[in-house]
Amino acid sequence: MFTATLLGIKDLFDQLKADNLEIKLLFDQRNLEVGSRTEPSSELRAPAVDAYREFCISIEQSATYAPNQDISNLFIQMEELRKKYHALIPKEEIITDDQADEVDPEM
Repeated sequence: MFTATLLGIKDLFDQLKADNLEIKLLFDQRNLEVGSRTEPSSELRAPAVDAYREFCISIEQSATYAPNQDISNLFIQMEELRKKYHALIPKEEIITDDQADEVDPEM
């Protein structure tokens, strides 16, 4: 800590330590909360998929109507993740909407 004091960044390290302790506390609380859930994980899939779909729509709209490099990079990463996830879904769970020519794995 002597060097940090000498460089004038001791306060930053003290704040980092406090922030790390807060993150650990939040992580531990969240871990206990998740571990105490009684509902089966299969019931959590649909709400998680819906929330992620809404998130993807907002990112896509941001990339379209207010583009910047960060949003574009995030959109590209999300598209790569979507492709990886889609490859893991069993074919019998994939339904194609012939009218819209879309694939909806959640239906």
